[in-house]
Amino acid sequence: MRRLWRTLSAVALGAVTTGVALGDGNAGAARAEEVLRLARAAVGGEERLRGVQSLTIKGKFRRVVQEREMSGEREFDLLLPDRFMRTESLVLPGMATSVSSTRAVSGGQFWTSGGGRPGGMMIVMRGDGGEPSPEQKARAEQEQARQMRAEMARYVLALLLGAPADFPLRFNYAGEATADDGSADVIDATGPEGFSARLFLDKQTHLPLMLTYRAPKPRVFTMTMRPGDGHKGKSPEELVKEAEDRAKAEAPAKPEEDEMQLRFEDYRESGGLLLPHRITSGADGETTEEFEVRSYALNPRFKADKFQKK
Repeated sequence: MRRLWRTLSAVALGAVTTGVALGDGNAGAARAEEVLRLARAAVGGEERLRGVQSLTIKGKFRRVVQEREMSGEREFDLLLPDRFMRTESLVLPGMATSVSSTRAVSGGQFWTSGGGRPGGMMIVMRGDGGEPSPEQKARAEQEQARQMRAEMARYVLALLLGAPADFPLRFNYAGEATADDGSADVIDATGPEGFSARLFLDKQTHLPLMLTYRAPKPRVFTMTMRPGDGHKGKSPEELVKEAEDRAKAEAPAKPEEDEMQLRFEDYRESGGLLLPHRITSGADGETTEEFEVRSYALNPRFKADKFQKK
């Protein structure tokens, strides 16, 4: 998978090499808006982008965490301004059956079902432990809601080159980053709840190349299934959910963070917009996941209870 990161890897990891003498912050914001205007025109135009109020993305993913590989199906559902759902179905190492998981935020409320796990968490069935307290669960859910809102904002920024109405972002031009095979304009985006991201836009095509941000390192949580330990008769989803609850509750207050990277490739027309059909992600230059997009649906009509916990 590392070969997918060879092109423009210097842009992802290197510092911004040349900046424009922008003077005050207003000049930086104005330059950022000009670069974003060109990007919106390249993707499909301001009017068409503003018209997108809901979005569904479907595809297949392959993920590697600590040399273990998983693959499955994924679907993103987004309804502006504040509803976002991520659904996955995958086969865990050592299990013959698939595990489905859903994580969603709706109106600021987070919920999960099935084997839902924080992004990047790998669960290995080895060790056991007690149930987290209600306070631990509440604190973990608040953090998960924050992470989901940030994830939604990143995808709205990278794909639609904007921000949810209830999650406004501020843009500033950071300068240029240069790699052997090209260069990029670099936009810094900041927003509520400590949101911070850096968007790289190809200087020739103006299309988004990459988005970087900082997030907690992926964690491995282990649990062992032994006779008499209470796991008998439980489904894979229930076992994974138990492991997830304990992992979230036991996470350190300030977990170690990595620089995360989302790279966007294989742009094709979908519903009048140019959208990436390959999204790779990783940390500190190491690719951990490939997401091959099969389809985009612009402005799908969701059922009234789509984002309510089932």
